[in-house]
Amino acid sequence: MMTKDVQEAMLILYGYEQNLRDRNNYLLDKIDRALNQLSRNPDKVGDPRKMVRSALGNAATVLKNRKNRGFEEQYVPEEVIFPSLDEADHVNIEVRDFLNHPSLSKHDREILFYLLENKDAREIAMIKGISVNLARVHISRARARARKLWGAA
Repeated sequence: MMTKDVQEAMLILYGYEQNLRDRNNYLLDKIDRALNQLSRNPDKVGDPRKMVRSALGNAATVLKNRKNRGFEEQYVPEEVIFPSLDEADHVNIEVRDFLNHPSLSKHDREILFYLLENKDAREIAMIKGISVNLARVHISRARARARKLWGAA
């Protein structure tokens, strides 16, 4: 069971996350890592603001180290192959066209193109240099944003 201090710290981070939705992937990654750290130490006691500051600092260090290791790769989509008259191929084109929607962030577009190429969370994690769990979070968020836009289109 989590202490009240850890719960308050997590609520602060969830508030940050809500304010940053769709804006800054680096800060969202940092918040996700901080939330993971707090959930791994549920018995911690102390000032929730200090816990948040510490967790965000640790997350920033991890992200900085990951970037310094040179795992960042640029995604280059494969060449578009024009389909036959098959219905499934036309749906594929429609989805690819949709992924170029201006409301989708570059990061979400990248994740969704990986999924369209039948890559799973483990492969995406290796390409992006992140953990599989974080890749699953990115996939889930990108799908949710795309579903929301698809419904509006």
